[in-house]
Amino acid sequence: MGYRFNLLRTDLVVNRPDELDLQFEYSIQLAAGHHRSGTDTTIYVRPKWAEGRLHSITAGFAKTIPTTSYWLFYQLGDTQAIGVSCAKAPQGPYLDFGKLLDTSNTGSTKIKDPFFYIVGTKFYLMYSTEGGSFAQVITLKKSTLPVLKGTPIKLSGATFTDVAIVKKGTYFYLFGTVANGENTEIRYGRSLSAEGPFVDKDGNNLLTGNGTILIQSGDQLINPQNVCGLFSDATNMDFILYNATDKANTTLKNGFNRRPLLLNALKATADGWFDGVVTPVKGWTLPKFTTTI
Repeated sequence: MGYRFNLLRTDLVVNRPDELDLQFEYSIQLAAGHHRSGTDTTIYVRPKWAEGRLHSITAGFAKTIPTTSYWLFYQLGDTQAIGVSCAKAPQGPYLDFGKLLDTSNTGSTKIKDPFFYIVGTKFYLMYSTEGGSFAQVITLKKSTLPVLKGTPIKLSGATFTDVAIVKKGTYFYLFGTVANGENTEIRYGRSLSAEGPFVDKDGNNLLTGNGTILIQSGDQLINPQNVCGLFSDATNMDFILYNATDKANTTLKNGFNRRPLLLNALKATADGWFDGVVTPVKGWTLPKFTTTI
């Protein structure tokens, strides 16, 4: 017995080298045996109204919204805007609603790295600007553009970006990317509320601090960033999904950065913080994928 997760990714379009389309690729089951299986089907093409590539996707299942339960948010271009779409199933097809947020909404010069998160019947869209990372409450309605609700909630300062939030036990954990010289590392803090305040292991607020280090660069795999999720398997072992850069193969054919998806096991201590610092390495370590589903 285990838990099965669907993964979505953006992929190079051969005949349109300046664009990336959305692919439905893998279902992973974290359980005894640790399986994986894969397809490679384009389920979402960059909308014609949009300029720039589609990337930094985030999706979630909103069971309280009938017939349009899967919502997908994406970044357009480098820092232009965040768009939204919905579907009846994770593999699509997705109905695009267009732009939800841009710099005119946020009073910033850039907006990037969306992350969709649900707490009960409350829906949040996290994003980063040059002024910090924020959570915007949104109202989802059947087959229409979501509505922004209230004022954005600031979660962290400007140095803590690319945020993702996960609940484990009684705490909400906020993960982010922080620069360390020429490289980046993944750090985190936690709170009893999805809206913060988030603090690191030493009690420092992430509005002014950089959080507790969790994942650092290795010799070959560097610049860990962009936490995609934190999951527990049937044995209650925690796994974290994130991106990094392989020093031996840093770019795609179209010149965009190549950031493979990595999976690492984490060990939580009795007080709920994670034990040690992860250094990514090449090759399968844990879990071992041995059998297709």
